[in-house]
Amino acid sequence: DEVSKTNTELRNYQNEVNELKNKMTAFKAMEIEIKNLNNLLIEKNKTIAKLEEDVKVERDEKMDLIHEQEKYKEETEKHRELWALETAKLRKELENINEIVKMNEKGAEENLKVRLEEEKLMILNDADSDREAYQKLLQQYNYLEQHCEELKQQLQSQNQQGFHKRNVSDISSISTADENLLNSDLPEDHGYGSVRSITSNSSHTREKLENIDWKIVDGTNDSQTPSTNSSSEANAKHDTETKIDVGLVLKLQHKLAEVEREKMRMQKRLDEIDMSPRTEKAKNDADNAVRISELELCNSQLKAQLFELQNSINEGTGLSKLHEQLQALQHELERKTEEVIQLKSVLANQTNNMKTILNSKTRTGEYINEDGELAQAYETQKTINKQLELELQDEKSKFKAHEKEYKLEIEKLREDNERQQRILAANLTNTPQSQGEAFMQHEITRLTTENLDLLDKNDTLTESVRKLKKQMKLFAKKLKEAGLDLDDATIIENDTNSNAKAPVAPSRVGPTIRKKEREYMGMFSFRSGDENVIMKQMVLELKPRTAVALLPGLPAYIIFMCIRHTDYINDEDKVKTLLSAFTNSVKKIIRKRHDDFETTTLWLANTLRLLHNMKQYSGDKAFQKKNTSKQNEQCLRNFDLSEYRQVLSDIAVWIYQGLIKNFEEKVQPLIVPAILEHEEIPGISGNKPSGFRGRTSSLARDLDSPVNNQKPTTALLQELTNHHKILTFYGVDPEVISQVFKQIFYFLCASSLNNLLLRKELCHWSKGFQIRHNLSHFEMWTREKSLDEAAIQGTLQPIIQAAHLLQARKTEEDVASVCEMCSALTPLQICKILNLYTPVDEFEQRVPVSFIRKVQAKLQERPQSQEQQTLLMDVKYNFPVRFPFNPSVICLEDIEIPESLKLPMLEKL
Repeated sequence: DEVSKTNTELRNYQNEVNELKNKMTAFKAMEIEIKNLNNLLIEKNKTIAKLEEDVKVERDEKMDLIHEQEKYKEETEKHRELWALETAKLRKELENINEIVKMNEKGAEENLKVRLEEEKLMILNDADSDREAYQKLLQQYNYLEQHCEELKQQLQSQNQQGFHKRNVSDISSISTADENLLNSDLPEDHGYGSVRSITSNSSHTREKLENIDWKIVDGTNDSQTPSTNSSSEANAKHDTETKIDVGLVLKLQHKLAEVEREKMRMQKRLDEIDMSPRTEKAKNDADNAVRISELELCNSQLKAQLFELQNSINEGTGLSKLHEQLQALQHELERKTEEVIQLKSVLANQTNNMKTILNSKTRTGEYINEDGELAQAYETQKTINKQLELELQDEKSKFKAHEKEYKLEIEKLREDNERQQRILAANLTNTPQSQGEAFMQHEITRLTTENLDLLDKNDTLTESVRKLKKQMKLFAKKLKEAGLDLDDATIIENDTNSNAKAPVAPSRVGPTIRKKEREYMGMFSFRSGDENVIMKQMVLELKPRTAVALLPGLPAYIIFMCIRHTDYINDEDKVKTLLSAFTNSVKKIIRKRHDDFETTTLWLANTLRLLHNMKQYSGDKAFQKKNTSKQNEQCLRNFDLSEYRQVLSDIAVWIYQGLIKNFEEKVQPLIVPAILEHEEIPGISGNKPSGFRGRTSSLARDLDSPVNNQKPTTALLQELTNHHKILTFYGVDPEVISQVFKQIFYFLCASSLNNLLLRKELCHWSKGFQIRHNLSHFEMWTREKSLDEAAIQGTLQPIIQAAHLLQARKTEEDVASVCEMCSALTPLQICKILNLYTPVDEFEQRVPVSFIRKVQAKLQERPQSQEQQTLLMDVKYNFPVRFPFNPSVICLEDIEIPESLKLPMLEKL
C-alpha cells in the first residue's frame, strides 16, 4: 500500500512537473513576444516623435504662409481701394463725356430717323395684318365657291334621271417607282434650253439594298420546290455532294478585288503621269533655258564677227579675214561637238557633273573663260535643280494622294475584316448546312451591292452617251446649215454602233440651202379659238412627271409669250380669252388633284412665274432694275395687266393654302412620335413616373407609321426633305419655300406643344432633354437646306422653351430666370407645365406650390393681351404669305416648245 501511495504521489508530482514545464515554455514565448512588442513600441514612439517634429515644422511654415497671405491680402485691398477710386473717377469722367457727346449728337435729324423707323414698323405691321385679313377672306371666298359648286353638282345629279356615275379617283403621281427623283441631287437647269436632262426611264427603278426583303426572296425560292418527294431527295443528295469551299471562294474574291484595286490604282498613276503638266513644263523650261543661253552666246559672237568683217572690208583685207574666220568656225564647231558629248555625259550622271565641269575648266580654261562656258554650265545646273524641285513637288502631291487613297482603302478593308469576323463568329457554332446558307446570303448581299454599283455606273454612262448624242446631232445640224451635209444614215449608224473603226467621211448630196440666221422676237402666235386646246394640252393634261423634265416654269413662259403676241397685234379680246382660259384651267386642275402635292407645287410655281413675268415686262421702272436692254425692248406696249396680276396673286395664295393643308396632313401622324415620344438617347428616361398610363407610342404612330423599321425623327425629316426636293425641282421661289417651311414648323410646334400640355407622362426632366435633342435635328435640317433660319426657328421657340422649362431648376431663387426664359409661352402654358411636372424617381422633389404661385405673380407683370390668355396654340393659324418679285434671266427668244407638250398650233416668231 505504501508503495502504491508513493507511486501515485510520484505520478502526481510528475504531472505537476509536466504542467509546470508547459507553463514555462508558454511564459518564455510570451516573454519573447513582450520583448518584440516593446521593441515595436519603441520604434513607434520614435516615429511618433519624428512625426510630431514634422507637424511642428509644417505648423510653423503654415503660420508663416498665413502671415504672408494676410500681408498680401492687406496690400491687395489697399491696391483695390486705390484702383476703385481711380475707376470711379474715370467712370464719372466717362459718363460726363458721354452725356456731352449724346447732347451734341441729339438733334432733329436723329429724332426724325427714329420717328421714320417707328412709322415704318407700324406701316409694315398694318400691311401684314391687312394681308392676313385679306387672305383669310380669300380663303373663305374660295371655300364658299367650292361649296357652291358642290351644291350645284348635287342639284344636277338630283335633277338627272338614271344611274349614279362615279369617276375614278385620281392617283397621286408621287409613287414609289419615282422616288429616285426625290432621292437624286439633280440641280436645276440654268441654261436657256427647255428640257431638263434627267434619266426618267422607269425600267431602271430599283430599291436600296437595305430595303430588300430577303424573307420574301427566300419565300419565293422556297415556293419553287419540286412537286415530288423523289426529286427533293435527289436535290438534297446533290447539295450534300457539291459542298462549297467557302475559304477558297473568299480568298479568290479577295484576290480578285485586290487585283482590281491595284489595276485602278495603276491606271490612275498612269493617267497622272500622262497628264502631269509639271514634269513636261520643267523639261521644256530646262530645254528652253539651254537654247536661249546658246542663242545669246551665238548672237554675241556673230555680232563681233560682223563688226570685224565690216572693219576688214573698209581696210581692204576682207577676203583673208573671211578665210581666217572660216577656219576659226571649223575649230569652234569641233570644240562644240566635244563639249556636247561632255554635256550629255554630265546629264546622264548628275553626281559627277561638277567634277567634269571643273576638270574641263582646268584643261581648257582659256576657252571656257573666253566663251562663257562656265556660266552656261552653272545656268544649266540651276535649271536642272529647278526641274528636280518641280519633280519633288509633283512626287509629294502624288504621295499625298496615294496616302489618302491608301487610308480609304485601309478603312474599307478594316470594315470588311470586321464584317467577315462577325460572319465567322456567328457561323463557328453552326452546322455545315447553316454555314452554307449564311455564305449564300453573304454572296447574295455582295452581288446585289455590286449589281447596284454597276447599274449606277451604267446609268451615268448612259446619261453621258445621251448627252454626247445630243451634242453630235446639234453639231450635225450646224454643219448642215453651214453647207456641209452629213448623211443621216451615217449619223444613226454612229449613234447606235459604238464599235465603228473609223468615222465616215461627210458626203455631199448636192447643193444645199443655207439658212439665214433668224432673230426671234420671243413670241408664240396662235389662232383665235385655240385657247382651250392650248390649256388642255399644257395645263389639264400635263403630268408632273413630264413637267419635272422641262425647264422650271416653262408653261408660264409659253403663256406669257402668247400674251406678248396678243399685245404685239393689239388684240384685247384674245388676251382676255387666253388669261381666262388659263385661270379656269388652273382652278380646275387644282380642284381635281388637290391631294397631289406635286401637281399643286407645279402650278404654284407656274402661276408665280407668270406673275413675275407680267411684272418684269410690264414697263414699270420698279421692275426693270435687273433687266437687260433686250428685255426692256420686249416689254408690253399696249396692255396694262395690273388687274390680272392681282387675280394671279389671289390664285397663287389659294394654291399656297391648299399646298400647306396637304403638307400638314402628311406630316401630322409623324409629329408626336418624332418630337415627343422618340428617345434617341437610351438610358436617360429611367423608370416612368408613378401614375402614368403606360402609353409608349401614340395611336397615330401605330395606325399610320410610314416605315416600320425607321426612326420617327428620321421619317419626319425624310418627309420634309422629299417635299423640299419637290418644291425645288418645280422651280418654286426660295423665299416662298422658306415661308412654306415656316408655316410647317409652326404646325409642328403647335401640335407637339398642345400634346405636351395634355399628357402628364411627358412632363419630366428626362423627357425635356429628349425633346430638346429631337428638335436639334430639325434646326440642323434648316441650316443644311439654307432656309430662312431665324424666321423658321422662331416658330419653334414655344416647344423649345417648354423643353427648357422641364429641364430648369425650380427653386424660389429661379423664379425670375424661368419667367425670362419662357418669353414665347403664355402664363397659362407655363403654369400648366409646372402643375403637370412629375418627378421621375424618389430622389427628385416635386415642384413646390409656393414656386408656382411666385411664378404666377411674376407673370402678372407681363402686358396683358388676348394671346396671353390662351392655353393651347392655334393649329389652324396661317402666316400671311408674300410673293417677292423674282425676275428671270432666261431670254424669251431662246425658249423652245418640246414635243412632249404636243402644241403644234403654236408658232415661234
